[in-house]
Amino acid sequence: MKKQSDREELLTDILAEESQLRFTTLELGLAEMRRVHRRRRAVRICTAVCTPVFMLAAAVFVRDFQARRTSVAPVVQVEEMIPGTSFRVMSDEQLLTLFKGRPVALVGPAGHQRLLLLDEAAN
Repeated sequence: MKKQSDREELLTDILAEESQLRFTTLELGLAEMRRVHRRRRAVRICTAVCTPVFMLAAAVFVRDFQARRTSVAPVVQVEEMIPGTSFRVMSDEQLLTLFKGRPVALVGPAGHQRLLLLDEAAN
């Protein structure tokens, strides 16, 4: 029977107007709500400040990248003839443009590459 009276006493304390437990739980709940509100407000402020800064940095980066890309003069390679032959030396790009639209590959170390035509049968 004592357990029943303890429960009733606890319930009476919780529901009482002047209950210290009720006051404490309400204060703790309000404090937590204030922390959540402050955290959300801080996130909104950071987002409002950081977004324009990032956009400005991206615009500067893109503009600088485009300025560098357009300011570089295209490299013009002069074709060299191999003395005593009718052969000429070509760059990789020049060689690949001769076979545009066909599957080809340059295989081997630089300077000693071989051109493979991938749409022809192997001998």
